[in-house]
Amino acid sequence: MTGKAQRGAIAAAPYLFTIVFFVLWEAACRLFRIPVFFLPAPSVIAQAGIEYWSQLLFHSFHTLWMTVAGFAIAVVFGILLGIALGASRRCWWASTPSRRSPWCRSSSCGSAWGGFPLS
Repeated sequence: MTGKAQRGAIAAAPYLFTIVFFVLWEAACRLFRIPVFFLPAPSVIAQAGIEYWSQLLFHSFHTLWMTVAGFAIAVVFGILLGIALGASRRCWWASTPSRRSPWCRSSSCGSAWGGFPLS
């Protein structure tokens, strides 16, 4: 197999696997008469997606909006918390255990240790 043919086969492998997977799934659902409520065939899922596309689109955008809003809140909270910890002399001192403990100066636990007293 030449280099170009091998690269083409490697590029086509995921698509071929996906097609074979869905064909086997559909065949298994029909051959073993698996109930739709237990494991729907890919054709049933596709029909439902076509039938309910507007509801799926609405709820997908709602989920996207909630995810982005939650991420934005987390970013704002994280930045504010970082500013507060960076501006506080007490929190800065507590967040640097290597300055207080000779044990953590010589080991790698300084970044993992939360600054709590060892004894």
